[in-house]
Amino acid sequence: EGLLLSILNCGFEAMESVESWQDHANPPALTMTPGLYRDTCFSERIQQVRRKAGSALVTIAKAVPGRLELHLDDLAFKVNTLMTRDTLTDMQHMHCLELLIVVSNAVTDPQRRVDIVGQIVAPSLEEWVSPSTEAMVCTPSALLEAMALDVPRAAQDDEVVRRVHKGVNKVANTLNTLHSISRRIHETNRATPGSAAAASGGAGV
Repeated sequence: EGLLLSILNCGFEAMESVESWQDHANPPALTMTPGLYRDTCFSERIQQVRRKAGSALVTIAKAVPGRLELHLDDLAFKVNTLMTRDTLTDMQHMHCLELLIVVSNAVTDPQRRVDIVGQIVAPSLEEWVSPSTEAMVCTPSALLEAMALDVPRAAQDDEVVRRVHKGVNKVANTLNTLHSISRRIHETNRATPGSAAAASGGAGV
């Protein structure tokens, strides 16, 4: 258990690698990594470390969810701490939520599992029903306006592009988060003997 938790802690620390192009005397090729929480520019090496760390955490959780279930509260605390530091890219945000969902699927008490999942999806649901999101998607014309498709030469205006990207990206990430959570839950249900989803072969999912 101690070794497993140490490995997970290393993964969380790697996800917070924040070395940026300013740290290089001769910076390598850079890639913009716009995130829901932070727009920044990381070296390709650091981007790879952060991506692999998040993916590794999910892989470990899928391999031994039952053992990690005992530490679910601690994992949730670490994930929440990462998110409040405002340093995660969209992919890392998704990896953190998938980690919690995969581990929560090992909880045997149905009501506790429902409560945990409810807490995980609450921020995304709140964002989806927020006034800003509702105003953006309430009508086709509102969505076109939010995407600045009615503004001539909008693509040549950096400020307009940044504003549109931020708004549309926020909505897209909200939907992607909810979809990813749902997919992970159904994958586990189909793989669980005796579950309704397993008995039906996943029909209707």
